[in-house]
Amino acid sequence: MRQQLTITKTWWFYSPLLAVIIANLVGQLSGETILTNFSKPLILPLIALNFWAKNKQEKSSHFTLMLFAMFFSWLGDLFLMKTGETFFILGLVSFLSSHIVYVFAFLKAGGSLSFSKIKEHYIWVVVGVGYGLYLYTLLLPNLDQVLMFALPVYELVILTMAFVAITRYGNVSKQSFQYTLAGAILFLVSDSILAYNKFGDAIPLSGFLIMSTYIFAQWLIMEGNALPKNKVAQAKEEEEVSLTN
Repeated sequence: MRQQLTITKTWWFYSPLLAVIIANLVGQLSGETILTNFSKPLILPLIALNFWAKNKQEKSSHFTLMLFAMFFSWLGDLFLMKTGETFFILGLVSFLSSHIVYVFAFLKAGGSLSFSKIKEHYIWVVVGVGYGLYLYTLLLPNLDQVLMFALPVYELVILTMAFVAITRYGNVSKQSFQYTLAGAILFLVSDSILAYNKFGDAIPLSGFLIMSTYIFAQWLIMEGNALPKNKVAQAKEEEEVSLTN
């Protein structure tokens, strides 16, 4: 009986977010702009609301950084709903800011950018740099002077976010690590599809692919960072609190 009540409570907790996600993805598949325009601005606020509800008792910079990262992503969503190069650049800057804040959030919860971690995970550094260079060379012929320099910066930041998610291994719970890393990878996939569809060749069902990977990237990152942390991450937060007092 208790288990049934828990399932029911969880379902109602997520139902507004699920309804908005379904509406957006149906709109992407059907081409109904009314659905996509109505649902897209609601996705990040609902994900952020779920994160806040799960962590409202937490008072740490990690909690604040996560909310700020989602806020910048929401701004990016709004800008990319508009057409034109100016709005695309504003969207790019917004998501760049979101990724930077996510990096700092992950660093507060078990991640690291120390030389020893870079050396330990050098294979993933090589893979990330190789992928970034490959995608850049594919898109370079169609980039203007601004994006020619902006895109590598964006790639560097989002790949750094994914790398920091990798370095959380062993410092957070297994689920927190898996969810956050999966979300970071899906974010990278979503942005890659968006970039290639805009500056390379058209991709069938690009809107659906971009939004589905993006939505679940944000959801997984939210879930991964809302999960209880282990003693290492908790110790960092306690140290942080003691320093502020």
